[in-house]
Amino acid sequence: MEKTSATLFISCSKRGVYYANDASARYRCIYQCMKTRAEGKHADIIHMMDALKISLSNYDQVIIHRPRNSLRLSRFLRKARKLNIQVSADYDDLLFRPDLAHESPTVLSGKESLHSARKQAESALKALRKFSSCRMSTAPLIEMARSVHPNCSYQLVHNMVPDSELPKEIVPAEERFKNKVIRYFPGTSHHSANFKVIEKVLAEWLTEHPEAKLEVVGGIKINHEIFPDGQLLIHPFMPYTELPKLISTSWITIAPLEDNHFNNCKSGLKFWESSAYGVPVVAAPNEDLKRFSGAGLRLPKSPESWKESLSYFLEYSHYHTELYSCSDQIKHAYFPSQSEVWNASEKIKSLNVVMVRAEAAQSKIRRKFRKLWRSPIMFIKDAIYKPGRV
Repeated sequence: MEKTSATLFISCSKRGVYYANDASARYRCIYQCMKTRAEGKHADIIHMMDALKISLSNYDQVIIHRPRNSLRLSRFLRKARKLNIQVSADYDDLLFRPDLAHESPTVLSGKESLHSARKQAESALKALRKFSSCRMSTAPLIEMARSVHPNCSYQLVHNMVPDSELPKEIVPAEERFKNKVIRYFPGTSHHSANFKVIEKVLAEWLTEHPEAKLEVVGGIKINHEIFPDGQLLIHPFMPYTELPKLISTSWITIAPLEDNHFNNCKSGLKFWESSAYGVPVVAAPNEDLKRFSGAGLRLPKSPESWKESLSYFLEYSHYHTELYSCSDQIKHAYFPSQSEVWNASEKIKSLNVVMVRAEAAQSKIRRKFRKLWRSPIMFIKDAIYKPGRV
């Protein structure tokens, strides 16, 4: 009997079985799984720590997102290849170039040492070279991978979003134009260096336009002293799934980037995430964003030209026109789907529940070992004494 085509997406997210809270895993695993199912094919999602626990006999293709070099990965690849299953790596960031580790956002923001970043990139490169097939989210990313791993077949698979996540209603343009709140969604604190590129220019522009405000969502380093009083707002970090609440009420969203190899490989998702709500975007130009250049998107080429791009939307006629034009720009960033179709099959869903419990148990064991190592005497006393015991 001919085996039905089925794909298994594997996340290597550091969030473990909570990979749905990882925006990258959502785009490359969950959304791609939804797209595969929408095409009438079977697809599942699982985390790498579970991958050796399930039978692979029902799958003819496995896609591993951001694989890391490890014994677990090697064992899984041997298992899959014995079954003649096609296994591909999937990347959406420049993680595998040790020679460019100095451009990593974690290094530029001071969150990681260059030595550590190089070690991480070396590990990622070793993982990449274990694959003969790779999927990449942008064309520049393919070129960066091909230069260090030429003996590989590369496929360009752009980030896409299910149309079930398109907003049912859009906040009226008049309301957003009146409030004039510019929002920046850095995602993580690693993007402080990207914001630094336009920080001074933004402060100057806000001083010239007291009717506007800038709200930064998340914790990045900001020089508060250069911004006019009352025009810089800081919003606490929000999970990816809750960001639409703020995006939808924004006047403009911004996406500054330092000009380097790492950022040029990034996806243009910041544009369509805002444009879906009729919110124009001012962003630093990179190759993927250039696919959408036109209505609803401004790509200033220098920090100074950011002022001009922001000021363009001060004219309501410009703002209103571009608001209704940007929906045409993003059509090819969405695919038809059904709500909730991304949920894992019952088999893998139950395994994920077991894994959540296992993670909690492992965490408790790790805490006990750390306590034993730090203070053996206290560990023994705690083990002997139990509350309520006489």
